Amino acid sequence: MKINRNNQIMLILYFIVVFFLLIQLYELYSMNNEHFYNNNNTNNVLSVNIQSIILSPYDNHGVSKYFGTFIKNSDQDDIHNSLYLYEATDLKNPKWNRVNYDNMLLEKNKKVIITDISFDKSKRMIVIGLYYKNKKPVYNIYRRNGYNLTEFKNGNWERISTDINIRSICYDINNDNKIIGISSYDGQIYYNNGDYMNWVGPIKYNGDVPLRKVMYTLDTNNTNDTIMIGIGLIDNYIYRKKGSDWKKSDWDTTPSNTTKVRDLIYSNSGELIATTSNGIMIQTDVGISYGFISIDDKNDQFTNEHSSKIFKSKLGFDIDNKNLFDDTSLVSKSIRDEANTVYDFKKNLLDFCTKRKFLKNKTNISNEFTGNVSNELDEINLKHQEINELYTQIEDINKNMSK
Repeated sequence: MKINRNNQIMLILYFIVVFFLLIQLYELYSMNNEHFYNNNNTNNVLSVNIQSIILSPYDNHGVSKYFGTFIKNSDQDDIHNSLYLYEATDLKNPKWNRVNYDNMLLEKNKKVIITDISFDKSKRMIVIGLYYKNKKPVYNIYRRNGYNLTEFKNGNWERISTDINIRSICYDINNDNKIIGISSYDGQIYYNNGDYMNWVGPIKYNGDVPLRKVMYTLDTNNTNDTIMIGIGLIDNYIYRKKGSDWKKSDWDTTPSNTTKVRDLIYSNSGELIATTSNGIMIQTDVGISYGFISIDDKNDQFTNEHSSKIFKSKLGFDIDNKNLFDDTSLVSKSIRDEANTVYDFKKNLLDFCTKRKFLKNKTNISNEFTGNVSNELDEINLKHQEINELYTQIEDINKNMSK
């Protein structure tokens, strides 16, 4: 059968559009293409399935403890393991144990996946929870009401923000009264005054480097000269800002490290530790561009004790020095709880006054928060929009070819 020139052109256009559509779908669902191992609803999971990782700030009799989240395996219906936290004291051990304390499910009436872990300045764990409603992802923020390991074990989860489209958080290292969130819509940085509900942004928009999460380089020389680094949303590479003032500096669009990572945390000696589809890995030397090897292959003796610098790089503040109501500073739990009640009341009052001022002057929002980008970006899922446009183009081509 002879194909005329017009049909040849239409076929070429058709295949080009389909090719770009496949690229967009791959980018959007890239995490589903990783290599997973079957863990089958068990109290132990393998390190290759650990997604987020964080060092515990709680005293554990001198032994370091890490918390982690589980990234679900290739069976789309099996999310049970993803509903729980996991813990490990030895990162060279490939098995992580489920945190089997009471009331560890985020919600009793729905399956909410734990996707990211952080802590506030009172050592209360903050997590991002994800579930789907009418096939739409819903991100909530939850807080565990415990200031030490004992209270954490006996605590409960409190939902403190609902459907906020934020996939990960940390504090602003230059102003630890502010919280940074990465949008689940566009992978950009948004700003919050501490209530976890009202987010402003994007800040210093850069569509070339959408992100999964951000943290900071380790302040090894006590100079407070840290750089924001982030994990790419599309490629899982490590990127960095060009300057220490993250609100003013641009992202370097060339990745600083092309190892595909899910999450990062520093070791005491300054190497980055990464969760990956190949398990827990560590850099061969200190420096953001050095390669990663399996933590089992690290020749030096690996130790990682509690370090305020590690917490500061991960959370954006020094959790050991900035915790106002630590167990050692007050003589009883009841006094500490009363102090926290007063603290929360004053904080909420300050937030209320700040919001009134913000609403009064909402037409003159500072460039510090908005940059030069319209707030409409807060409502747009850029990636889904591109895919929908590609589908429309394919439909148009099919109609023309059928004539």
